[in-house]
Amino acid sequence: MDEFELILAALAIFFLPFSYSYWLARKIKSVYLRLLPLYVSLIPIGFAVVTMMQPAGGFLDLRGVVALFCLIIAVLIILGMGAGTLLRRYHNKKSNKKTEID
Repeated sequence: MDEFELILAALAIFFLPFSYSYWLARKIKSVYLRLLPLYVSLIPIGFAVVTMMQPAGGFLDLRGVVALFCLIIAVLIILGMGAGTLLRRYHNKKSNKKTEID
């Protein structure tokens, strides 16, 4: 059951920026709002940097693991945004070709 929850969380982290980039960004003209998933992905990257800058201590140092998880989350957000953007551009090109033919 734990693996299912991890997979579900990873899919949610991927598909939220994907849906934002595809559906909402078609209607938004501001470039700054279209790049919102990129700004959000900077948060876990910042957490990873801050985690690695903390002093090591204790019996078991898990700073590297936490930083790796933060970077994986950032990569999933960026991949979701990129996939949504590519799908939106493909959809726009396809709809433009149909209007040129008609």
